[in-house]
Amino acid sequence: MAVSILLSYSIIVSNTNIINMKEQQFSNHQRFHPLFHFFVAPLSLLLSILSLLMLTHSFTWYGLLLAMAFICLYLTLFITRTYAKQNQDRIIRSEIRLRYFMITGKDFSNIEEQLSLAQLVALRFAHDEDFIQLTASADLPGLSPEQIKKSLKSWKADHLRV
Repeated sequence: MAVSILLSYSIIVSNTNIINMKEQQFSNHQRFHPLFHFFVAPLSLLLSILSLLMLTHSFTWYGLLLAMAFICLYLTLFITRTYAKQNQDRIIRSEIRLRYFMITGKDFSNIEEQLSLAQLVALRFAHDEDFIQLTASADLPGLSPEQIKKSLKSWKADHLRV
């Protein structure tokens, strides 16, 4: 019951944040998922630490099993989040390639080879004019993701990033 209430709350807050979010720009583009960032992750870390402390205080097989279970829970949270982020990064790469081809009619692979994943992720916030200007610039490989984002004149929002 409590889990379903928390999950419902999390979905409502996440959807409300997407709908009510101010115009996205560099200063407010990072997003937190309240259920994950402020409840599940800290609680699972706390339970893992407490179970290890209890285990060192007085060893029992039940305590060992409990500690292993909480550590597995904590690791599972971050492994699944990593999988989601890696998948989204692959999608962003494909999106950038397609977008460049649609705008210019050219292959993006020569430019992509010079850029890090973080730079490609930063490019997704650029509107078409900024996108073309940045990808044509010889300075792009030397810019940090933060510099790329700050150089944008027109910000293209991405409210669905994991």
